Amino acid sequence: MGSGRLTTLALALVIGATASCVTMTPLQERAWHAFKDCQHVAGTARLAQATPDGRLAFEAEDGDMVSMKQCLRDRWGYPFAN
Repeated sequence: MGSGRLTTLALALVIGATASCVTMTPLQERAWHAFKDCQHVAGTARLAQATPDGRLAFEAEDGDMVSMKQCLRDRWGYPFAN
């Protein structure tokens, strides 16, 4: 195995190991699952961030924004204003 191939392999292993060390808090995991659970009612919704304290930031077209907020409120108890 050439030196360039060995370096590439070592770099890939380091990147893979580093990526697998990323963990979410229990509240982030809940937020992730809530978003994924409700995403079917809001096809344009894209998750931008799930903060460590469980808050969600997402983008969606107007109608999908309303649908996503309603689902997150009704199914998961997120406190969106009416």
